[in-house]
Amino acid sequence: MIGYKATYKGKCLNLNYEVGNLYNFIGNNVNICVCFRGFHFCKNLEDCFFFYSLTNDTVIFEVEALGAVRSDENKYVTDKLRIIREVPKEEIMDKVYFEYSSESKDKILKNKKTRNEYYHLRYDDNYNIIYEKNTDLYGRVISERHFEYKDDILVKLKDNFGGIFTFDEKNNPSSYICEDRKIHYKFNSFNFLESQRTSIGEDCVYGQSLEYDRNNNVVKKINFLGSEEKINSITVLKYDDKGNMVNIVNSGDTFKDFGYDIEVIRL
Repeated sequence: MIGYKATYKGKCLNLNYEVGNLYNFIGNNVNICVCFRGFHFCKNLEDCFFFYSLTNDTVIFEVEALGAVRSDENKYVTDKLRIIREVPKEEIMDKVYFEYSSESKDKILKNKKTRNEYYHLRYDDNYNIIYEKNTDLYGRVISERHFEYKDDILVKLKDNFGGIFTFDEKNNPSSYICEDRKIHYKFNSFNFLESQRTSIGEDCVYGQSLEYDRNNNVVKKINFLGSEEKINSITVLKYDDKGNMVNIVNSGDTFKDFGYDIEVIRL
């Protein structure tokens, strides 16, 4: 089955995808499930934009599902996926339906989403999304966002609730402010989330901190509550020599024996 896979700079869920590679789940207990386990893709190119926006960092691959396939409306999953080629931006713009605004030359991508919703998107000349509105079939607004860039780097995002995201020089979110609610994000030198704190007014209400090993695998999650950051729960994750998760301990409960692995074959 031929389809399309959208990625951010060629990466999806910490897995790098490259043209010419075959990605395969191996093991005794492989049970693919949409949104939970397996390699995800869309049958139609336009369906990719229900999950991703078209920006300079968006990489779309043409793929072939060679194993078992399951689907949920416009989203598919397989246990064996071959990367055929990267789809050029010009081909995407030509194949995906665009309608032009009568008031400007900005391109508006209008695609039907599941459950009778539409996306209305506008881009600048560098394919950076500058406006996104999600409506139902009657034109009622479900969500709306405005994007601001500096030298093609996203610096600010404003939603229809009046909330504003700001971003650091590495394009990581640094804060979200909506009325008296504030969320602050901190990333490490490898651009992985290190901590997240949500506060109302001046008091810290809840948050989470993360610890990583030398291979950038999350090994500990600490959730805390209150202005004194009292620990609420601790999750410890363990990996084998190949970096595969083999054990999770969450507040005393242990989950293990994942029974699967992923191999990458260069064709």
